[in-house]
Amino acid sequence: MMNELDPDNMGVILYHKFVETFFTPDQAYSPPDTFFVYHYNGLESSCPSSK
Repeated sequence: MMNELDPDNMGVILYHKFVETFFTPDQAYSPPDTFFVYHYNGLESSCPSSK
């Protein structure tokens, strides 16, 4: 499944590919007007207070 959704193995799954995989064409869907994006780089140096 991950190879299909993320063929480049970059950890990025595009919305269109996700919807195309998990929804049938007859299911109505519309992208949200706004959404939150969370980013975590995992580097200890980016969080000096260990939070």
